[in-house]
Parts: sequence; structure tokens; C-alpha cells
Amino acid sequence: MRYHLAGFPDMDRASLKQFMAGFHQSFPDFSVTFEEDIVEGERSAHRWICTGTFTGAGGLLPGDPTGKPTTATGTHMVHWRDGRPAEIWHFGDWLSWLQGAGVIPALG
Repeated sequence: MRYHLAGFPDMDRASLKQFMAGFHQSFPDFSVTFEEDIVEGERSAHRWICTGTFTGAGGLLPGDPTGKPTTATGTHMVHWRDGRPAEIWHFGDWLSWLQGAGVIPALG
């Protein structure tokens, strides 16, 4: 399995699990809701919204937690092989996520 996420090196299953562990350490209350799923043969697309509060130190993000809640939207494009994801493309709104969490200032 190969996971593509802009700004990060491509990840295999083990490195994705490590990434997500760090993400959950920074955002312990992280949740995602899938709002739409489209499946065609061995391809699928998934539109989602996620929420979390930057309350955990030492995880994915540098600096001290801000305690601020944040929200972002995005999509996953998935290629399946034998019923398992073979390749996943992640397109998420990292700018809004980091601004909401108080990690970077809002623009303008």
C-alpha cells in the first residue's frame, strides 16, 4: 500500500500507522466523518470533514498545544486490489487545519 500526502514523503502501511499515531497524539479527540463515497470498480472517492483539538504535546506538530479546535475538509482517492487499498491519494485542507489549530496565523 502506498499513501500519498502532499508535503510528506510517500508512506507505506507501517509509516502511515506511525504518522497517524503522532497525529492522534497531537489531536487526541480527532474524528472524521465521511460525507460522500463513490465507488466504481476498483476505484473509490471519499469526501470527508474532520475535527480535532490541538491538546497533545510531542506528536505530529512542533510547539506547545494551543487548545484550539479545528476543522478541515478533503477527499481520498483510493485504488483497490483484492479488496484492499493499494494506493491512496489524500487531498486535505492543511492550511485551514493549521490556522484553526493556532499553529500558523490566518491570512489577511
